[in-house]
Amino acid sequence: MKARSKRWVLLLAIVGAICISVPLAGFARGEVQYHERLSDLSKAVKPGMRRVEVEAYLRSRKIEFDRMCGSGASLGAMHDLVEVGHKKAGLTCIERSVYVAFQFAAVEPNDKWVAASDRLVNIDLFRSVCLDLP
Repeated sequence: MKARSKRWVLLLAIVGAICISVPLAGFARGEVQYHERLSDLSKAVKPGMRRVEVEAYLRSRKIEFDRMCGSGASLGAMHDLVEVGHKKAGLTCIERSVYVAFQFAAVEPNDKWVAASDRLVNIDLFRSVCLDLP
């Protein structure tokens, strides 16, 4: 291979490496931030706590949260979601939200799916479905 061709191959390899590594570094940085926020909230809020205690903690720190219906171990109780970021999600999905999900289990039957007596069973990260789909 000629010296000139080798330089072009080397240049293309460097550009390709940069194009791949920059998005990966951003993805890793975002994941670290999400897990740090999960860790911070997990230190203060523990499984077994009642919903009223968890929500009082969030409100006292002026942390906004939304609710989402749950499944599995939390059948019969809504999850509380604290948004911790947005991230690009690939070719078919422009953006997704990332949440810390407080998963509750109903202790007693209730019609509203939300009761002060619901018990926290798990705290984890939750990623939404695509926000840009029609």
